[in-house]
Amino acid sequence: MLLCLIVLLLLFAVNSSLESKDIRDARTYRSSEEKTRVDDILHELQGICLQENKLRDVTQLKKDTQSILKSMAVYKDVVKMNKQLKDDIKWILEESRGEKEVSRIVRLLKHDVKGITGRKETGKDCTELKKSTATSGVYQIFPDKTKGVKAYCDMDTDNGGWTIIQKRYDGSVNFQRSWTEYENGFGNVKGEYWLGDSLKYHNGMKFSAVDRDNDHDRNTNGCVKSSGPWWHNNCCKSALNNAIRDQWYWFHMKGRYARTTMMMIRKT
Repeated sequence: MLLCLIVLLLLFAVNSSLESKDIRDARTYRSSEEKTRVDDILHELQGICLQENKLRDVTQLKKDTQSILKSMAVYKDVVKMNKQLKDDIKWILEESRGEKEVSRIVRLLKHDVKGITGRKETGKDCTELKKSTATSGVYQIFPDKTKGVKAYCDMDTDNGGWTIIQKRYDGSVNFQRSWTEYENGFGNVKGEYWLGDSLKYHNGMKFSAVDRDNDHDRNTNGCVKSSGPWWHNNCCKSALNNAIRDQWYWFHMKGRYARTTMMMIRKT
């Protein structure tokens, strides 16, 4: 009799243990199933914007993606949006008591997702970008509405909106270059660089470079040799692009030289 009682107790303990394990397994399975549904919904949402741009070629889409990822402000918004979407989807699943109809949930979120991903911060220059962003950094601007160019935007100095077209501080970049290079730009926008004349802010003014002499000096390309490429008249007024680092000067500095230089422009 005692032996039978012990056997019954053992069977009860084993069954209780199995039931507890089944409950834990069920909870784990439900959690895993919920995560899978959430991931499936996010995957379908990610295809919404691409479907809207299906006529665009893969190369252009890749460029657009890289441009967006390089913008930290936009990247942070995407991260926040992704977390918010997950929270929203979980809430909808809970409210619908386990609703498995993915397409229905997608329809509920599609409108908001389009509104967020459809935004694109563009502008002819940093002055226009100032309307939508307040952070200094490298941005893609479109001065001629077709080809974009990277430029550093100063959004802090004197209320911001400045497009930096020239920057020098350590002499690491060679500024004794050809006319074409000055037209197209060179250097690194995060360091020393020349933005280029594609903005056409100096339209009508003749620019002299190592391979093009447009100044009024009698010597052949004398101004460029002594002061660096510039919109020279008769030399000696400025040398911000001078090859020699300790000879960067401006006429009104009266014999002194600059350690760093930065040229920036803004609409009035």
